[in-house]
Amino acid sequence: MGWKSFLVLIFCAAIVIPAPAQGSAGSQTQSSVCTLADSNQMTVRFTPLPANARIDTGKGKVWSPGDTPMYLFSEAAFSLGGSDVPVGAYSMYLIPNGRKWTVIVNKDVTAGDKYDEKQDIARAEMSGEQLLDSQAFSIVFVRPAPKQCSLQILYGKLALSAEFNEK
Repeated sequence: MGWKSFLVLIFCAAIVIPAPAQGSAGSQTQSSVCTLADSNQMTVRFTPLPANARIDTGKGKVWSPGDTPMYLFSEAAFSLGGSDVPVGAYSMYLIPNGRKWTVIVNKDVTAGDKYDEKQDIARAEMSGEQLLDSQAFSIVFVRPAPKQCSLQILYGKLALSAEFNEK
């Protein structure tokens, strides 16, 4: 990524997300960063949920923690669910549906806008595993391979993941 592209990305992040962002309960946002082998980063920013929060996982409706979108900032072009996504800032949503969740990357990053399916740029079904012990809701990016960031979500007895592959 060139120096000018990096400055544009930082500028967009500063405009789109006021700091500190507030969730529905007035909580601060949290971030998780994945640094790829070439030093490009992917960052997800989200509103944390209380440890005892319950998510309705049976409806198959678009959802986001704290009823505010998660935000994805990527210094690298990547693919997700068969779609190519350029460098930039995006909103992210989830569709909890039992054990089969979907992650959505959406082009609209305007604060306060409602989710618009027409702005979706990528969707991917998350693979999941059953856990022995129940977990509070958490989101983290990890790097399982040099050119891959894995979005990991723990909730209840589910561990879910989606792979973001650098182009």
